[in-house]
Amino acid sequence: MRAIEISSDFFLEELTPLAPMSAPKPPKVAKVPKPPSTPEQARIANLKAAKDRANTALSSERERQKRAKAVKTISANPSKLATIKPG
Repeated sequence: MRAIEISSDFFLEELTPLAPMSAPKPPKVAKVPKPPSTPEQARIANLKAAKDRANTALSSERERQKRAKAVKTISANPSKLATIKPG
């Protein structure tokens, strides 16, 4: 019976989970600097950035005008708002 206890203890030790192992870290790679852009590429990049800023400004202005119109409508006609009836 002693042999069974020893072998069962040994078997239990084999089944116990080990401490979680972290994945090995990849080696650090030096970043290769981008070559400077040509004047044509820089101009295109600037035009794209300006276009994006204009689209953002347009969206913001449309949203601002929608809110202003909604506030004006609500303040002009408070009776048209839905009222909660007790119940």
